[in-house]
Amino acid sequence: MKKLTLKIIPILSLLLLCFGITTTFAANESVTYQGHVEDYGWMDYVKDGAPAGTTGEAKRVEALRINLTGVSEDSHIVYSPHVEDYGWMDYVQDDQVAGTTGESKRVEAFKIYLTGPVSQTHDVYYRCHVSDFGWLGWAKNDQVAGTSGYAKRMEAIEIRLVPKDQPAPGPTGNPAMEKASIDSHNYGTNDTTGVSTSAYVTTLGWQDPVVNGTTSGTEGQSLPVEAIKAQINNLDGDIIYNTYLRNYGWQTMTGSNQPSGITDSDIHIEALQFGLTGNIANQYNLFYRTHVANIGWMGWAKNGEVAGTSGYDLPVE
Repeated sequence: MKKLTLKIIPILSLLLLCFGITTTFAANESVTYQGHVEDYGWMDYVKDGAPAGTTGEAKRVEALRINLTGVSEDSHIVYSPHVEDYGWMDYVQDDQVAGTTGESKRVEAFKIYLTGPVSQTHDVYYRCHVSDFGWLGWAKNDQVAGTSGYAKRMEAIEIRLVPKDQPAPGPTGNPAMEKASIDSHNYGTNDTTGVSTSAYVTTLGWQDPVVNGTTSGTEGQSLPVEAIKAQINNLDGDIIYNTYLRNYGWQTMTGSNQPSGITDSDIHIEALQFGLTGNIANQYNLFYRTHVANIGWMGWAKNGEVAGTSGYDLPVE
């Protein structure tokens, strides 16, 4: 008598076999990535939107590896870093190292895109956590994420694959801050071309004008700014600005080196707005930030956004 051998087959597979059908079940598309971080070296791989790097530790990301899983062999992920002293480096792909190790160079920005069949079904989204800026908006498909020209370190990055018919994983505004801007447009340190500002400081009076991103006011002396003046030099357009004053609120928008604020009054500025007019407004973004009592340097605002505080009686310094 022959032995009867029994073999358990999953019901779905059994049904398919009965009808002569064979099938292959595809894995879910996924992105994995690994950061090389100051003082830590290569950290563990993370995936699908988890942060690679650190936040709140002031540690620079120095390099990154990115890879895809669950995709066809002819699908690839391609990426390029913007690195301190090097600028944009060559694109690499599929878990190759982008950036540097052992050179103490910060990554400042990233571009990432997909090729092959996966690029027809998915977008790749990514965003950077940058020193002094925090999390920026989401970029996608070879857009720039991060900063260049600000000497700011990228501290962490999140990357996600998103099906073409699905929305972005979060806000997409301002994924990058690239400084082809007034205060660093290849002007010499003695060139007055660009934006010039002057502050009226308690006990010190009007300070000499400074240009192209130099600090106006004081730091560490607990001396409030009471008024400001600003102008555009040697470019086609003008700067406009407004101040929020203690007990008075927002003043009237002014420009062309006219003072905004009240001098000799013990009424300090708590917040500021700046903008551009004329042709220059079509060519440049204007970025600015404030050093505020008890807080220190705050994040960058741009093009009419408010920089500073209101209602806390904290002077801009």
